[in-house]
Formats: sequence, C-alpha cells, structure tokens
Amino acid sequence: MGTKVSGRGLPQALIIIFALICVAFSPAARAEDVKVKIILFGDSIVAGYGLSNPQQDSLPPRIRDAILSGKNRKSAIVEGMGVSGDTTSSALSRLPALIAAKPDIVMLALGGNDVLRGIDPDITFTNLDMMLKELKRNNIYVLLAGMKAPPSMGFDFGSRFNRIYPKLAEAHKVAFYPFLLEGVAGQPEYNQRDGIHPNPDGVKLMVAQIAPYLDKMTSDMVNLKSDAQRSQIFQERKRRQKRVRS
Repeated sequence: MGTKVSGRGLPQALIIIFALICVAFSPAARAEDVKVKIILFGDSIVAGYGLSNPQQDSLPPRIRDAILSGKNRKSAIVEGMGVSGDTTSSALSRLPALIAAKPDIVMLALGGNDVLRGIDPDITFTNLDMMLKELKRNNIYVLLAGMKAPPSMGFDFGSRFNRIYPKLAEAHKVAFYPFLLEGVAGQPEYNQRDGIHPNPDGVKLMVAQIAPYLDKMTSDMVNLKSDAQRSQIFQERKRRQKRVRS
C-alpha cells in the first residue's frame, strides 16, 4: 500500500530538499573557493627600489609566486603597498588606504628609514603601535617584520631600537619575523651597490624565509573563513527550514 503525500506536504518536502542541495553545493561551502588577501605594507624594500624589473623581482610578486606554488595556490591574493623613503610616520598617512583595501593579512615591514634618519625609537614604537591597534580593530591579521639598527648607529640607539619589534609583537600577540633582511644585510652578494637594498638574489633569499610564515597564516585564514561560512550556511539552513515548517 503506497504512502499518501498530501498536496500541501509535497511542496514543503521539495523546498527543504532543494534548500539542502543548494547548501551542499554552495561555493561558499568549499574551502578551495575561499580567497585570502595579503598586502605587504612597507617602504623601498617592498617597493623593489633599484630592481630593473620590480613587477617581477620585488618582494610581493616573489612571495605571491612562492605561495601560489603550494597548497594555497587557489586561495592567496598577494599585493604590495610599498613607498620608497617611507618612515613609520609617513606610512601612518597611508593606513586608511590600507584598511580600505580590505586585506585579511598584512605584513608590516617598516622602520628601516627611521633608522637611517636617526628618528627617536620612541617615535617609531608609537607609530607602529598605532598601526597595529588599527589593524587589530579591523580584524586584520598581522605578520610584523622587524628591523635592526646597524652598529654604526651606536649602542644606545641600537639597543633602544632593537627592542621595539619584540616588544610590540608580544604586546599585540601578532606573528613575528624578527629581521626582514635576515641573511641579506651586510652580504654584498645579496645587495645592490648601495649596500642597503637587496638585489634579485637577496629577494629570493628573503622570500624563502618569509613565505612559510605567510603561507601558514593563509592556511589558518582559509580555515577560519571556511568555518565561518559553514556556520553561516548552517544558520541560514535552519532559518529556511523554520520558515518552511511554519
């Protein structure tokens, strides 16, 4: 004997099934469709000063290539916002544009020009602290790339400046890469003639060391976004079912 389905019940059942199918195949439910925007925010090191082809050989495109060659190749979008000569003070004026670009992750790479100009480390600290607070307020994850003062700046200046980045990383609980120019600073084979800016080989070395940090942060962000979207889809499904049954 067949089961009788009322004329009213059939459309309701079909609606519920259709809603479940839409959720199951929704693009938002697939982690591989999640996009994570990374912006490198810095000075001439990020801008690729002195490189013959910065669009290819500077830090942002090289990091993009490194990340896109791995498991996050479908997820990461990497951009650069580097201005040659920027100090932490002048970079503050660009912070609204950075926020407006809606990054998920920012690598904050500033302070080198503060050293070269002998700016009081307290000012550098305050500027970076303000940036980190604003990025946190906008729910942007940060990789803080540290700088170090050369011995020529003197012991007092150097010790005060070199304490800035570890202190900020601890205070704000952000990911921390201690020295942006690790393995490159002071090595002629990795620098341009000015002895300050990395050449293409220097950039490649930097990328090999920095990209794993950003790759891990990208994976974490993909998981966070996927979880949030799945939760949103689940709540929407519950609301649809409630409306159908009422």
